[in-house]
Amino acid sequence: MEDKRMGVQELDRQPLYCNQMTVSHSPTQFFLDFRLVYPQFSPDNQQATVALHKLIVLEPYHLKETIKVLQENVQRYEKAYGKITTPKAVERAKKAHKSTGAISAPEYMG
Repeated sequence: MEDKRMGVQELDRQPLYCNQMTVSHSPTQFFLDFRLVYPQFSPDNQQATVALHKLIVLEPYHLKETIKVLQENVQRYEKAYGKITTPKAVERAKKAHKSTGAISAPEYMG
């Protein structure tokens, strides 16, 4: 049997750690915007917010297949390593946010 390999050119080899994500859609596509948002300070101590992002566009069928693959992988992960839980610091932050009565608003719209 002949081994056929497909040539793939990687244009962006840098992985992106994601600490925020938004999902939106049109009638024909889903948009997954993965973001890394963090504060950065200039030499004169002025703060700016930096946002790096990767936009993934999927057709509805492919999104459903992606969700199915992710669910299967989470199940295998939890079977091997235990249940994934919300970190205590995140739980405390959610409770503190609820107690203020504040309305959440996105920090970044991409």
